[in-house]
Amino acid sequence: MYILVLVLICIQVLVPAPASAFSFSSWFGNNDDGSSGTKERADGSSSRTASSTEVSLSDGTDLKPQQPLLDADAWFLTEHEITESRGGIPRSDMSVYTTGNKVTAYTVTNEFYNAVYDDLNTTKEGDRVMLATWLAALVPFKPDVDPTGAKSGFKEVFAGIVERGGHASILGWASIAGGYMPYNIKARDAINSIPKSSINGAKAQFIFDDRVNLIASHHQKTLVIAASNSSENDDQPVAYVGLDDDLLNFKNPPYEDLPPLDYASSNTTSKLGNQSIQITRIELARLKAIKNAKNFIYIEDQYFVLVPELLDALMEVMPKIQRLIVVTKEQTNAFSNAGYIKYLYQNVEPIRSKYPNKFKIYTTKAELGLCIHTKIVIIDDVYLSIGSANWNRRSMATDSELNADLVDGDTVESPEGVTVGKLPRDFRIRKFMEMTGLSYDELDAMP
Repeated sequence: MYILVLVLICIQVLVPAPASAFSFSSWFGNNDDGSSGTKERADGSSSRTASSTEVSLSDGTDLKPQQPLLDADAWFLTEHEITESRGGIPRSDMSVYTTGNKVTAYTVTNEFYNAVYDDLNTTKEGDRVMLATWLAALVPFKPDVDPTGAKSGFKEVFAGIVERGGHASILGWASIAGGYMPYNIKARDAINSIPKSSINGAKAQFIFDDRVNLIASHHQKTLVIAASNSSENDDQPVAYVGLDDDLLNFKNPPYEDLPPLDYASSNTTSKLGNQSIQITRIELARLKAIKNAKNFIYIEDQYFVLVPELLDALMEVMPKIQRLIVVTKEQTNAFSNAGYIKYLYQNVEPIRSKYPNKFKIYTTKAELGLCIHTKIVIIDDVYLSIGSANWNRRSMATDSELNADLVDGDTVESPEGVTVGKLPRDFRIRKFMEMTGLSYDELDAMP
């Protein structure tokens, strides 16, 4: 028996990438001469965004690498901090964090979907599959070898789960906007049309969630595969609860709250692996992690836009770290993305003006037509935050999100002579392979 929690983090492309998919140049010009504090007014004159005495021309090489914090307790929110983040309401239904997890991190789409396909096809009688999703569509899991989805299609895979006696529960966002809604409706109707299992009456059910307000969204993207019961001490309990059935202009099919899983143990630790995981309110967890940074922060995000509290935290640590690197989606269409362009600039300019050589921001080469859909933060090759939350106000405040923050108990020595987490460093190197075309060994040897 096992529990598998998978969160897709990727650049959305299913074919092999060119040798280098990224343009390693700043969106806002080459500022290595330190002149970034000057901007031109409409009348042709210029004004300083920061005086010369305020601008730091350090590129980080003058700072000696510091030993980063390795203890999960230092990175994760405490029980008291979690309670404060919930307006004083204790979180009694989830542990502060868990230890002894076994984690596999996927950096590209096809690796993720191949793993999902394989695991869903190994479910057996009594197993339960629970999916929380922003959008579901009738697409193949393996489009490279099964483009029509005859075998690996979304409905076909879930029908196989039910046929083998497994239960499937899918929770989607009710009010997804615009042209996406027909995909959600078709997927819901297809899943709910799957006949019950002839083995044990198990069924598949897809319902919509309208508990967020009109301008927010249910943005989680999490899949859980679990046995219905277990006698293994390392197994961890999972619970899922049904929701209100009156959603917008349509109704969910009849459903019941799902019973809790029957597990031998509800301990918060196991011997499956050596990674510690925390699921938290994301903004406060991110603020605490940023302020722990000693050497570098790497952010890869669909939107790197202004969140004042996060910007303040970054500015607080910039003097002591060597580098802040950001990879984000290009926002160049002023007609459709004017707001994002504005908030991106408002987030980038204060950092760029003050630290023109420590701060680097990159995007994909426009001619490749790639979309960066990633939502990750890596700090000092020790802390990895991976999940559904974007770097924007919505994800920090209004949308339902789920991120897994990870600290690895397995460590390695980095070329600069400090001890770091094995999995976070490996994950970052594989991401850099995807972007640069360099080999793993070449990147691993770089300080």
